[in-house]
Amino acid sequence: MRRWLLRAACALPLVLLALAAAAWLLLRGSLPRLEGSMALPGLAAPATVQRDALGIVTIDAASAGDAARALGYVHAQERFFEMDLLRRAAAGELAGLFGPRALDTDRRRRIHRLRARVEARLDAFAGTRMPQLQAYTEGVNAGLEALPVRPWPYLLLRQPPRPWQPADTALAGYAMYFDLQDAENRRELALWRRTRRRSTCAGCQLRPPPASRCTSLPAPAATTGRWAPR
Repeated sequence: MRRWLLRAACALPLVLLALAAAAWLLLRGSLPRLEGSMALPGLAAPATVQRDALGIVTIDAASAGDAARALGYVHAQERFFEMDLLRRAAAGELAGLFGPRALDTDRRRRIHRLRARVEARLDAFAGTRMPQLQAYTEGVNAGLEALPVRPWPYLLLRQPPRPWQPADTALAGYAMYFDLQDAENRRELALWRRTRRRSTCAGCQLRPPPASRCTSLPAPAATTGRWAPR
């Protein structure tokens, strides 16, 4: 018995070391590629991505479509999980990642049927920008596929990432609307009631109307990556 305990005690550090090495390799594989040249399908001409000391990206491309494609690639490599949360939050699809605990939130969002509405009106939403939207979508999916390992939150959740769709870009914008908006419009109703009771000047301070209706007072005096078409 003591012999087995001794062997287990000797093997435990090796097992822990192996697990730590495996976790490190998985996390490293999910990190974006920040340097070097790579092939990006669909590019009409080479594009360059530069990052300053703060990590802010500047894209130099020959056309708006190429710039959108490169931007989608960068977004997917660096922020795909966050993008996934935005589209799922707006469409009421968070339970697909987090299970039953997200059902209450999904029910509140599903009432608006945003995914169905966006998909039905996608042409009107994109207008003349549809080619750029499609290029961005393809760039996002290319950036996701180029990661050796899927982003680490999916590993923890044991869920595969779902490809990006053109409608998801609009849904991400609606998610920001929900973040800035009270679901029951309590803030807006409270402001409306106050402006009804208070004087015009106080109302201007709470919710400024057009400039013609209020009197205004004067204010007191990196790293680089290159992509080639494939």
